[in-house]
Amino acid sequence: MPDTKLYEILEISKDATEVEIKRAYRRLAREYHPDKNPGQSNDDMFKKISFAYTVLTDVNKRAIYDRHGLPGLRDGLSAGLFGEPPETPEQQIYDVEEVLTGLLVEVARSLRLEFPAGGIQEFTRGSLRVIDAVYRRDFLTIISETVKLSVQVYKALPSNVPPPRREEDRF
Repeated sequence: MPDTKLYEILEISKDATEVEIKRAYRRLAREYHPDKNPGQSNDDMFKKISFAYTVLTDVNKRAIYDRHGLPGLRDGLSAGLFGEPPETPEQQIYDVEEVLTGLLVEVARSLRLEFPAGGIQEFTRGSLRVIDAVYRRDFLTIISETVKLSVQVYKALPSNVPPPRREEDRF
């Protein structure tokens, strides 16, 4: 049985239009607004009304709620009552450039490489030329393939810093 709790909070039917949702929200918001009617129960009810309105007026969130109920929205909620609904695995698109950039930065840090004058952006985009375009791929496709990467690392420019005098000062 589909979850109808948010519809019940706004006192509307499941097939309510956006106009009906907005009308119900305004009516209930006036009634339970904490500034007009102080009290913890009114404050909690106002948060529930606002959350229901946020979900039911967003086409994507409403579709997820109608299909999966509150559990479908739960993973995307932040510490408060509000948040974005989680995407299904098919909808989760990962930016390959972002993933590779993070990987290269971690490798560079672990090898204690120095970044060129342009900083990390120059290191990942300019010097290495590994990533020249943004590729958006489905996550399931990415993890099901083996990808070969070749990385060319340039030596850092020499510095005028003298070597450490004591052994314990070395890295």
